[in-house]
Amino acid sequence: MSKQKILISGCGLSWSGQERKVWTNILKVAGADIIDVGGPAVSNQWIIDRAFVELLANDTITDVVIQLTSLGKLDVEVDLTRELTLVNSDSLRNFTHKGVWPSSVSQEHASKKLWHEYLYSPGLEQQELFCKVVLLDHWCVSHDKKLTILQGYTIPWTDEQLGHV
Repeated sequence: MSKQKILISGCGLSWSGQERKVWTNILKVAGADIIDVGGPAVSNQWIIDRAFVELLANDTITDVVIQLTSLGKLDVEVDLTRELTLVNSDSLRNFTHKGVWPSSVSQEHASKKLWHEYLYSPGLEQQELFCKVVLLDHWCVSHDKKLTILQGYTIPWTDEQLGHV
């Protein structure tokens, strides 16, 4: 493993910055060279985007592990006003991570409930995720990086998409 540098991006199922024993921390204890850009309760948008930005910045990465999460999560950039009105009022997701409220699927706040009811488009989110995974795979192949995709939760891929992911 000494020549491998593994980039991992996922939600709380794999994020190493927590006390809970997750597989990422076990790999670290075993001596793997890990860069973890995931976060607690973050969305697939965060997971893929953070991984790709790190790949662009660090050409020593040899392996990439993406642990996808469920659909329907919304990450929100926060300032003081948003922190007071959104974050602090949420009984479950009352924290931020790197300037973002990873609100997960919580609908405690009226704005999140309205977003989910009127603006959230699961089909478009699933299609965007599919496109990002395929594009990330092509980028990794063209840059000699081994990509592994893990699903932490069920994602309703179409039969056609399953032929590509």
